[in-house]
Amino acid sequence: MAETLLQVKETGSTFPAVTIKSPSAITWSIQDISSPDAGRTLDGIMHKERLPVGGQKRKLKLEWNVVRFGSESSDILQAFTPEYVDVTYPDPQEGTLATRTFYTGDKELTFATWWDGNQLLTNLSFSIIER
Repeated sequence: MAETLLQVKETGSTFPAVTIKSPSAITWSIQDISSPDAGRTLDGIMHKERLPVGGQKRKLKLEWNVVRFGSESSDILQAFTPEYVDVTYPDPQEGTLATRTFYTGDKELTFATWWDGNQLLTNLSFSIIER
């Protein structure tokens, strides 16, 4: 992914969105949100009852294979520190760039190499889930 794919802004902030380093991979998924009454009846038939408004939510798993320690890692992690963020990303279902509000799941990474001038982090990953 050569071009930058994500712009992130704290929800409700008057500051402009920041562009962060493109992830090595984005795994897109969509989740159905069903009514509390959803489930199987005694005849075995599933009654999904997806909510008519807001019944589908996106989840993006963001992964960076290699990130330099310092401003590069800090820019990514700080962009997703607020409780809610507005993210502009390519949405395959819409076929265009979309902006949606997300919250962030647990973040993790690996310290790969650590010596003067070569401080690399690998496998930085976390999911963002549509609010």
